[in-house]
Amino acid sequence: RPATLMANLSSVQNASNISTIVPQPSLAPSSPVELQILQLVNTVEQLNNGLTITSTNLAQGLLIVVSSLIFFMQAGFAFLETGAVRAGKEKLVLFKNFLVLCIGSLAFWGFGFAFGYGGGNSFIGVKYFFLHDFDNSPGSYALWLSNFVFAATTSTVATGALAERAKLVSYLVVSFFVTGR
Repeated sequence: RPATLMANLSSVQNASNISTIVPQPSLAPSSPVELQILQLVNTVEQLNNGLTITSTNLAQGLLIVVSSLIFFMQAGFAFLETGAVRAGKEKLVLFKNFLVLCIGSLAFWGFGFAFGYGGGNSFIGVKYFFLHDFDNSPGSYALWLSNFVFAATTSTVATGALAERAKLVSYLVVSFFVTGR
C-alpha cells in the first residue's frame, strides 16, 4: 500500500497539470499520514491554480502600465515637434498630432491589428478586421492596446518629420498607412 501511494505521488510530481491526476476510490487513505499527504497535494494544486491566475493578471496589468507610458511618449514627441516649428504654429502642430492619433486608432482598429495578428500566411493576416471574431481570452485586449500605442507612437514619429512640410491631408494619409500597416 505505501508503494502504491508513493507511485501516485511520483506521478503527481512528474505531471504538468496536477488536476489530471484522478484519485482512485480503492486508494482511499487508511492512515493519518496518507490523509495528510493527499491534503498536501490538494493544497499544492490550489496554490498552483492561484499562482497561475495571479501571474496572468500581473502580466496583463504590467502590459497596460507599459502601454500607458508609451502612450505618454506620444505627447513627448508632440512637444518635441512643437519646439521645432516656427512661432505661432504650435497649436496647429498639436492639433495635427491629435488628429494623427485619432486616424491612427481607427486604422489600427480596422486593419493594422488584423494584418499583424490575424493568422493567414507568414506575410499578412486575414482575420480580426475591425476586431470581428476577436477572442475575449484574458489579455487579448491588453495585447491590442499595447500594439496600438506602439503603432500610434510610430506614426507620430513619422509625421514629426513632416512638420511644416506637408498639409493636413498628407499627415492623415501617412498616419493611416503607418498605423494600418
